[in-house]
Amino acid sequence: SQNKPVGYCLIVDVNCWGYDKVPWIFDICIHPDFHGQGFGKVLSHYCLNQLIQQKYPLMGLSVTLSNHFAISMYKSLGFVHLDTFYEFTRIQH
Repeated sequence: SQNKPVGYCLIVDVNCWGYDKVPWIFDICIHPDFHGQGFGKVLSHYCLNQLIQQKYPLMGLSVTLSNHFAISMYKSLGFVHLDTFYEFTRIQH
C-alpha cells in the first residue's frame, strides 16, 4: 500500500555536557525498499532543521560504528566524531 511509512527519526533530549536538554538523534531508519534513494538525507535535513529552529546550541548523534554509509552521510552534514561509547546489557539468568 502507498500509505506505509518510508522511515522515521528518533530524537531524545538528554541531560549532558552541562546542558539540561541536548537533543540526541538515536535512530534514522529508512525501510529497506527505499534505501539508496536519498530518503535518509532528506529526513536528516528535516530533523536537523527542526532542531536548529528550536535554537538548541548543540546536538548529539548516535550511530553504529559498522554503518559506514550513515557515518559518511552524517559527516557530510557537518557532524564530527567526539567520542565512542559502548552499551552493554547484563542478562539475568
